[in-house]
Amino acid sequence: MNKQVPAEYFLLTFTLPAEFRALSWAHQSVVYDLLMRCCRGKAKGIYLFNHQALAKVFRAKMLAAIEAAGLALPGRHPKDWVVDCKSVGSGEKALISRCPAEPPLEVPKPISSSRS
Repeated sequence: MNKQVPAEYFLLTFTLPAEFRALSWAHQSVVYDLLMRCCRGKAKGIYLFNHQALAKVFRAKMLAAIEAAGLALPGRHPKDWVVDCKSVGSGEKALISRCPAEPPLEVPKPISSSRS
């Protein structure tokens, strides 16, 4: 945990509406790739959004990406999408709960130049 930035961390959850289940199931690799691409990045050089604005940006990027991939959008889909944003403080607890436990790394001992 010593490589964390000393700042407040947030856990973001991007949700596709239920109307996209059939499309997501039929084209899993494409839709999940688009989902990951649309969740990342920044808009106009800015990273900070409130969650309502982030949901609008995510919706627009995802709809455009689905169409650009040549997939048909569902006949109906909601105007408002959900992006949940929760503060996780320093991020330590969230990182621990999201990452599997791994044994500590062994630090190699320096090779001694003197002979015993």
